Amino acid sequence: MIQRKQTLFLLSLVLLSVALMFIPSATAHSNGHTVNVYLLPFESEMATASIYQISAYLINIISLLLSFICIFIFKKRGLQLKLSYVLMISWLVETLILSSVSLVHPVEGMVFQNTNYGTLLGIFGMLGAYMAVYYIKKDIELLKSADRIR
Repeated sequence: MIQRKQTLFLLSLVLLSVALMFIPSATAHSNGHTVNVYLLPFESEMATASIYQISAYLINIISLLLSFICIFIFKKRGLQLKLSYVLMISWLVETLILSSVSLVHPVEGMVFQNTNYGTLLGIFGMLGAYMAVYYIKKDIELLKSADRIR
């Protein structure tokens, strides 16, 4: 049901997850070369992907799938609410990873600089998940009040 508000926020989470894979979250400078570091794991002559980058990538894929699944289980609002809480926590963990640790193994003389685009998208993702939870709760309350009238 696309016309529901929580579905629009869940759809925005899907779009944010896809955008997070292709927007550079950091830059690595070494010996005059600059490489943009994306969330997708990579291998180059300058640096290799760290466990943090791989874990952030996996969390992003899981949150992408969960938000996509959450859109289509609109009849099971209790499960949708629980999955939205999981989404909020996964966006929080991903934001903490992107903002606090180096996503690549440093090579000698390399400087890693965070661009904060990933952190900004993570904050928007947490807000989107929170708003989805809020509107799912309002939907549940509305249905409970309508059942009392009958």
